[in-house]
Amino acid sequence: MNTNLATKLNLFNYIQSFCMPDFPHLKILSKSFFNHFFLKIYKKDSMFTLLYGDIDGLRNLNDTISFEKADLAMEELLKTVLHHLPKNVISFRVGGDEFCFILPSLSAEETMKITEQIHTSLKSNKKIYGLDFTFAACDSVNFAHLKDMYTFSENQVNLKKHSHLKFNEPVTSLTNYNKKLDELIDITIKTYLKNFRFSPDRYFEKQDLKILSYPILNTITNLLGDNSSNITRQAPNSAIHSEFHNKNLSIDMEVATKIYNLVMSDNINYEDLDSISITDLKCVRNNLSTDSITGAYNAVYRDHYLLPRLEEDGISFKIILIRSLGIKMLNSILSHSNTDFKIKSTFDCLMSNLHHILQSHSHIRLFPIYSGGGDFEIIVLNDFSNRITPNILENILNQMNLEQNHIQLFGMIENCARASNYNEKYLNLSKICELKKNKIKDNPDYFISPMALKLLDISLSSVVHFFKVHAKNFGIYNENEKIEFTKKFINSFINNFNEINISNGLYEKKESNYDSR
Repeated sequence: MNTNLATKLNLFNYIQSFCMPDFPHLKILSKSFFNHFFLKIYKKDSMFTLLYGDIDGLRNLNDTISFEKADLAMEELLKTVLHHLPKNVISFRVGGDEFCFILPSLSAEETMKITEQIHTSLKSNKKIYGLDFTFAACDSVNFAHLKDMYTFSENQVNLKKHSHLKFNEPVTSLTNYNKKLDELIDITIKTYLKNFRFSPDRYFEKQDLKILSYPILNTITNLLGDNSSNITRQAPNSAIHSEFHNKNLSIDMEVATKIYNLVMSDNINYEDLDSISITDLKCVRNNLSTDSITGAYNAVYRDHYLLPRLEEDGISFKIILIRSLGIKMLNSILSHSNTDFKIKSTFDCLMSNLHHILQSHSHIRLFPIYSGGGDFEIIVLNDFSNRITPNILENILNQMNLEQNHIQLFGMIENCARASNYNEKYLNLSKICELKKNKIKDNPDYFISPMALKLLDISLSSVVHFFKVHAKNFGIYNENEKIEFTKKFINSFINNFNEINISNGLYEKKESNYDSR
């Protein structure tokens, strides 16, 4: 084997480990592979179904039998699922407990019949400790793009898990449509309000009405229009030294297709591998190891490259865990795209502040990691002089939180003697951050629970979709109708908002206080 091909093979080995980081023997691909490659190369030549599944009970199982045993249970769960699905299925892990499966030549109806068999098998399998899947499926006949299929199925699963709204009931007349729309809006608002996290003794003021209606009105505005901002994908900050650093992250269709075929094949086709340039292979590796929003590294890079290297070399390091409480709220208020923009700007500011602290300490290396949601992590090497301390981190975060354009952050830092201690140290930091989060959530000024916001996101999207589809069918989808639709939400919110105070006896209590004065 010539030197050039040997270099390519070494690069491909990294690529393969990043493509299938969790269950390689089951050929389950990563979320990064789905986003960077599969959405680009999968052609709609014939009918296929996208099956989306969210595991039920995994988080509780993690707490009960430990993460390691829960992972074994999840692996057994996936084996059972794949046993029932066709052999040509293409599988992806798209979250901690979320998976999607591409089933060529099958309809959604046929697929859901298979899921019934899966549920039956799972019930009799004691190795999975009661885990199950909530599934939703859609086929390509009714969708133009794979991404739309993914979003639709994900929302359907969330509705099954978190809501009892019935959007699929037939609508036969304009009167029936208006009645159904009023019911959906009212139950959406009731669900949202019931999931407030607030002091039971607190009387809601007019200012509270404004604050709590803000996510609803902005979400409706974003859903009825398209106010999304484009996020520019960038490589990791140039101040971070790494062999993975490469600003060119563009991959053409031909290279993406070759990589997909190589990864999915049981045997390496050396001729195909040799036809891909080293530059393109490095670019592929960078795509699979970086987060598209922030340009930071992702969890796959951390777990399958960085931590093994640190363990092999016996290097000690620091772990900085920074967490935000408001990501779901921002998604509701600003839309997901604009939230991503705020995440990017907050991340850039955080890294800029850290590099400013370290400008005279060039030997210190920072590896920022973003795995989605509200968590930022930074692994710090060579901080022998203890330049980054808990106090310095606290000062940086406090200063950043004064700026209204930043996502509000809180975090902690801890030393890690070896990479083998990483999970333990990370868990300690996570517990401390959760305590800080709970203090914020226990404050009577903190209203909205993550559950309420998730329900709001899902339910509002579904109600707006219901409105768009049926209003267009009846020929009444116009600007005036959009205004009337928004008014329905406002009226429902005000009525239900006042009912909360009255049902809690707080309205009478407040009036009584006024009378006594």
